[in-house]
Amino acid sequence: MDTQDNEPVIVTVDKEGNYYIDVGGDPAEAVSEEVVFERISKVLATNPKKLLLVRGDKGVDYEAVVVLMTLLQDAGAPSVGLVTE
Repeated sequence: MDTQDNEPVIVTVDKEGNYYIDVGGDPAEAVSEEVVFERISKVLATNPKKLLLVRGDKGVDYEAVVVLMTLLQDAGAPSVGLVTE
C-alpha cells in the first residue's frame, strides 16, 4: 500500500461484516480483522498522520462500524473519520 501520498485509507465494512481496504481506488477483496490491523499498523508506522476513514454499507449494523473504528484505533490511529454519502 502506498503510504506516502495524501490519499486517505478507506476501510469499508459491509452488511455481512467483511472488511475492504481502499487506497485511491476500488478495494479488490475482503480481508480479515487481522489483515486490517496489520496493514493499518504498517501504514501508520510509516505515516502517522495518514487520514483513515470508515465507510459502512447502508445495511451494515452500527455495531460493526464501531468494532471497525476500535480496531483502527487499536492499530494506532489517533482518530478515524466517517465517510458519508
